[in-house]
Amino acid sequence: MTLLQLEYYIEVCECRNITKAAQNLHVSQPALSKAMQSLESEFGATFIIRKPQDKNFLTYEGQVFYDFAKAAISNIKEMEQNVRSVCSQSKRIRVGISILCAKLFPELISEYKKLYPDVDIQSYAFGSLELQNYITNGSLDIVICGFTDDTPLYHKILLDTETYFWTNKSNPLSQKSEIDTENDLAGENIGLFRESPLGIIGNIIDTYPLLKNSNANILFCTNQLGEIRDSLTANRISTFLPKHVFDEQKNLVCIPTKEKMRFSFATFWSKENIYSYMTDFIDFAGDYISKHW
Repeated sequence: MTLLQLEYYIEVCECRNITKAAQNLHVSQPALSKAMQSLESEFGATFIIRKPQDKNFLTYEGQVFYDFAKAAISNIKEMEQNVRSVCSQSKRIRVGISILCAKLFPELISEYKKLYPDVDIQSYAFGSLELQNYITNGSLDIVICGFTDDTPLYHKILLDTETYFWTNKSNPLSQKSEIDTENDLAGENIGLFRESPLGIIGNIIDTYPLLKNSNANILFCTNQLGEIRDSLTANRISTFLPKHVFDEQKNLVCIPTKEKMRFSFATFWSKENIYSYMTDFIDFAGDYISKHW
């Protein structure tokens, strides 16, 4: 059974004449008759009374089928109208971005707009905690930030990378090919980056558990990458960050750690079903970040 057969059947019923219905539908009478016979054969019942002298045109089964066919076509037309209305709405994505990947975003948006010029992108940079709160309360549609396993949000991992030990080239540790956080950092001044530092004074070590037995001096924790970079440049601290957070810095070096600490970026959203143009953006952002990070 097809939608076309339903439309044919409704026209036949309302014309009460196959020949007239065929004229209205611009199909041949034999073709229309064959379509009606096919429907009846599919259900194993006679729908149309083909005796001219009979005042009834439809059998009881035929009337039931007509009522359901009318309702089905009406629902399909309503569905088509509503879906077209949704698809024709202006396309807007409110995107929250992590401070860590903010430097990639202007070029990412520029490249995305070349492919999808009709989508309006509104971007906002915050820390991960703020971003996830904003997406939960509906202020943002999509968030790109650091991933944690305990998130209740829908998500897609965009990038899984390693966290490196960053330090100034004047620091003797810069000569090492690998940093053992438990044995190499005694007395080392450390400044830590966390996108949402408020309220974590007592749990810095919980955020960086590998520093627990390092005997390093944790001088501060900040959500300002510029402060971290300036302190590194002045050789006041060392830190832990992904490899490509900073543009090339001649006086800085990043070194892998023995523990191979991981850092993951992910895209988050709060609804199970989101607009198709939003899924296009998520896929594009994932490809872009994996290529340019």
